[in-house]
Amino acid sequence: MAVRKVKLSVSLSSAHLPALDRVAKEHGTTRSGLLDQLIADGLRREAEERLERETIAYYEEMTPRQRREYEAISRASTQAASEVLRKSEGRARRARRRRA
Repeated sequence: MAVRKVKLSVSLSSAHLPALDRVAKEHGTTRSGLLDQLIADGLRREAEERLERETIAYYEEMTPRQRREYEAISRASTQAASEVLRKSEGRARRARRRRA
């Protein structure tokens, strides 16, 4: 799906232009294409950092009771996943023996 482009006038430091042109050329794109990618990368990084901050805040705000419940769920999930993995590995070993 093509993304609609808009024309935008921005002011940049003239000191950045040589590096901008060099990197754009190295990547086989235009100034606009490079700036678009750099902005997308920066916005993605900012969203990841915001999610990390929000996750940390969530866990820091947990009450002791919520922490205990979370830890119990984590232990149960880990045990269940281990059991599924152990059964899966056993089936795979048996299947290899049957083929051999």
